[in-house]
Amino acid sequence: HYDFFRKGEFQQALNIVRSHPQQDILHTQWKYVAAYAELGQLDKAREHFKKCVEVDPTWSAARMRQELQLWNFPEPFIKRYLQSYAKAGYVE
Repeated sequence: HYDFFRKGEFQQALNIVRSHPQQDILHTQWKYVAAYAELGQLDKAREHFKKCVEVDPTWSAARMRQELQLWNFPEPFIKRYLQSYAKAGYVE
């Protein structure tokens, strides 16, 4: 997902997420938010953000940043990923 996202291949990023065997976990759901936002499907992005909150009531764009930092993503990638969240209406 992240490699396709980084390349701007958002449909491919979405396809990878769709193929994940554990659809109900937070780590899968947060990826939908960014991919759908980039594809202009904001209702679907927001639907999956709500699912993130159902799994973890403390979920937010700021928490997304923390997760990406935990996995040592470079700051430029984190900023770009969070721009997708902002497109869906979720800012830090």
